[in-house]
Amino acid sequence: MSWLGHLFSGRRPVRTAPGRPEFRPRLEALEDRCVMNVSVGFSAAGDVTVVAVYDNGAMVSYDSAGAHLLAGSGIRVAHLFRDPSGQVGLDVVSTAGAAVEYDSTGAHVLATSGVIDLSRAYRADGDFHLDVIYSSTSGNLATGSLVEYTRTSATLLNTAAYFATAYIDPTGQFGLAVGTIDASFNSLVSAADSRGTTTLYNGSAVITQCLGDYDEAVDLAGRVFVDVVFNPGNAGPGSLGSPHTGREFGPEGVAGQGLNLMPL
Repeated sequence: MSWLGHLFSGRRPVRTAPGRPEFRPRLEALEDRCVMNVSVGFSAAGDVTVVAVYDNGAMVSYDSAGAHLLAGSGIRVAHLFRDPSGQVGLDVVSTAGAAVEYDSTGAHVLATSGVIDLSRAYRADGDFHLDVIYSSTSGNLATGSLVEYTRTSATLLNTAAYFATAYIDPTGQFGLAVGTIDASFNSLVSAADSRGTTTLYNGSAVITQCLGDYDEAVDLAGRVFVDVVFNPGNAGPGSLGSPHTGREFGPEGVAGQGLNLMPL
């Protein structure tokens, strides 16, 4: 897993001069870079990593050292998480349906085929939720059965999900964002955590406003960062078509299309 070595190198937090804002990789307008999904992760040491999967299947990570090409093609979706050691871990699903998890202990193959989406979240006490969508198809849109794994159980949550993201909410409890598509091609996207259940989108699955992915993370100061992708319904390699427009909602406001690396 040498191509992911920089994620688990034990970096110390980036120090900045007094009075200067802390560096953080950030989304900004970049119209020619369309994303499938964007995920942000914060380590226990205060380091931040952003991973983006682009429409061409390339996967790139961004941190204080710059941009790192992790894969040039073949990636469907990727999600960051904080592992029990406090390092940033990464769940990756390929366009062929294979799923691999990278954490401070190494690389772990979770599936060799048949996966649409997969993400893990660890609570501070070491408990985890692992949410996996197993492939089936409905018309042109890839949907499947969402199963949530814990230390003690495996629970079927939905049979028509096209994305699912496990996360830790601001109170330190588990959250889950899920997008589903029904037989009428209506998409329902909701996020459920200790704050309650919020409907994020309810409408046509084949228009620009439809949500294609949702990712949430909390930094060490307790600030919430939400990254979403909106998917037009024209033909393309993504779950709902291409191109895909990314937005990040955070304490500094809303940042726009594509991904770039810059100080705040």
